[in-house]
Amino acid sequence: MQPSQVRWNDAELIIGLSDLKGIKENVSLQSNGQTISFEPGIPVENLEAGSGIAAVSVSDKFAVPYGLFTVGLNAKIDSLIKPGSDSQEALPFAISLKMNGSEGIYIVPVGKTTTADIKSDWATPSFDGEFLPQTREIDKTGFSAQWKVLDLNRSFGQVIRADNSNAINQMASSRFGVRFIQAVDQYQQNMRSVKYAILIILLTFVAVFFIELLQKKSVNPFQYILVGLALVLFYTLLLSISEVLGFNLAYLVAATMTTLLIMAHMGSILKSRKQGLLIGALLAFLYLFIFILIQMESYALLVGSLGLFAFLAVIMYYSKKVKL
Repeated sequence: MQPSQVRWNDAELIIGLSDLKGIKENVSLQSNGQTISFEPGIPVENLEAGSGIAAVSVSDKFAVPYGLFTVGLNAKIDSLIKPGSDSQEALPFAISLKMNGSEGIYIVPVGKTTTADIKSDWATPSFDGEFLPQTREIDKTGFSAQWKVLDLNRSFGQVIRADNSNAINQMASSRFGVRFIQAVDQYQQNMRSVKYAILIILLTFVAVFFIELLQKKSVNPFQYILVGLALVLFYTLLLSISEVLGFNLAYLVAATMTTLLIMAHMGSILKSRKQGLLIGALLAFLYLFIFILIQMESYALLVGSLGLFAFLAVIMYYSKKVKL
């Protein structure tokens, strides 16, 4: 495209936003000492025949193709363009945008060289999109990330036609940015704890079974069912109490109640306080181990696998003494 073909008097800067209700203050653009306010709505050209999506404002000739974004803000920047200016001349500008409720922020690399530096006090970011940041720092106080994308890194050219749907789709899919994911809440922690239910139930049954064989004391199958019900009830207690006290304290209360109940019951069934305390200690250790796994993010699978290996090794060792 030749510079003479560019219609600078129709130039607009468009910001795509998924939800305008989150905007807290007026949005404006500052450049070369000028301040230009953004207006709601963006020109949209529907590339899909029969979809029923109408164009917004201005003519279709200068519309943004449907598929890139359809909701946002626009600002006419023709006043910033000097008559007869070179199309290669840089036009620095700054935009202040304050929003609530955003799930993420993304950038489409349309520049020859697109650089982005995003900083936030959000402690749980998820870097997303076609390009990952070159450098990143994440801690409890927030994060910072830097991107650099060359025009050679993307699959569309510097200039594209509005009716080139393939290039538009490539442009839309080339975005990069960050999602502000929610830290694990009490319900997610409850769901994670449920995933380990079969492990606790199985290992508890194995412990009771070994004690039954080694001590030559018979345990009625009905007692196994009662122990299983008590272990399942733990998760109901955990969920209900966590809605009042929070997950960590609820886990302690539910685990203590379940452990004491099963310890007292099995001590009575086996007629041995020592064996009841042994089962209680095993349950307390299991609940502590699972709690540690739930709190971990990066190494939960590794620690869980090593823990299962250790449990299996102990079971195999004591199984040598079992004679059926």
